Amino acid sequence: MIAEMFEVHFAPGGELVVRIRPKRLRDVLPQEARQHLHTARREFSLAMQALVDSVLEATEGDDEATPPKRRRGRIEVKEEKEPEKPEG
Repeated sequence: MIAEMFEVHFAPGGELVVRIRPKRLRDVLPQEARQHLHTARREFSLAMQALVDSVLEATEGDDEATPPKRRRGRIEVKEEKEPEKPEG
């Protein structure tokens, strides 16, 4: 029964993915353990939010410090008159 609660995959590059099926855990874990998991999930979400916020702040700082690559300017265009055709 416990083996059915966990799903483990080894991905390319050495990544290890562990999935826990919450519906079955609810039947097995005591209330205290479920509360700790709930708190851990919330803390993980807050950590990810802080990480995303710091990346956004760093990216915004780069935009302000780096001048734009393209600059608008004026291009003068001289009109050339077509040569007059000889009558004939």
